[in-house]
Amino acid sequence: MTGRHWIVLAAAVAVIATGCGKKEPTAPAAGAEKKFTIGYSQSTLQDPWRKAMNSELDVELAKHPNVTLNKQDAQNSGKIQIDQVETLDTQGMDALLISPFESASLTPVVSKMYKKGIPVILLDRGIDSEDYTSLVGADNILIGEQAGKYVATKFPEGAKIIEIAGIAGASATKERAEGFRKGIGDETKWKIVASQAGNYLRGKAIEVFQNMLTANPDVQVVYAHNDEMALGAVGVLKRAGKLKDVAVIGVDGQNEAIQSVADGDMAATYVYPRPGAAGLLAALDVLNGKTIEKRIVLPTTEITAENAKDMIGKGF
Repeated sequence: MTGRHWIVLAAAVAVIATGCGKKEPTAPAAGAEKKFTIGYSQSTLQDPWRKAMNSELDVELAKHPNVTLNKQDAQNSGKIQIDQVETLDTQGMDALLISPFESASLTPVVSKMYKKGIPVILLDRGIDSEDYTSLVGADNILIGEQAGKYVATKFPEGAKIIEIAGIAGASATKERAEGFRKGIGDETKWKIVASQAGNYLRGKAIEVFQNMLTANPDVQVVYAHNDEMALGAVGVLKRAGKLKDVAVIGVDGQNEAIQSVADGDMAATYVYPRPGAAGLLAALDVLNGKTIEKRIVLPTTEITAENAKDMIGKGF
């Protein structure tokens, strides 16, 4: 065999060897899950309800190894939350989970994400437009209405009421106030003598409630927009020696509040289910091509002296 033939044969062998060793692209396994990156901006982590919401979200997230969740804490600031959403967008996200700090200031940036084609799942608080995919949470108007009806039933002759509201401008605040007024019906008979924002924080609620109580010492009902504020009011009333004369009502279903109802310190609370896990599942449904409802309503439970002992430990 000539040298030329040896060269041709060696080249042919090299081609065959190269062909045999070449790694062809592997097709995705049938049924393999797509990978998703989801942005998440929580309005604050300063209250137990939202901490519990994040914990439950983490439990659900652990079931979905194909999902990366970029979590942010807006620290009760609309400006910070707007910046966070813009940053999450720059980093890249397939969907956005957001619990808006308040409605008006967050509407433009949420609307912008939605119009870009990013699915937006609102958690427990709405915005001032329909530019979102779904709102997941309990019915705040219904909860407020149930609380109002409870007061009207408990005080059939009428009552003087102090309201400790949530964050001014937040959709939950507006809806819990609206529902309560709808529930009591006659605001001259069941009169709200004072209302101030406690920002859903116990410390702030104590501060504003002390002033309202001083100005209205004969109050009979305290309606607080969440349990943290209701528990703050309980402490103020205890120190003033007035707790036995005042029915304190909260919202959330916090374990401490449920125990307070069982002990006879609070009159009632309303379970406000946390939408973190349900919101993540809603986002995944959309990303996987499923159609979801514009409004996903989570159920509530009224907790009073009649059922509080059965509910102990079932909150957060």
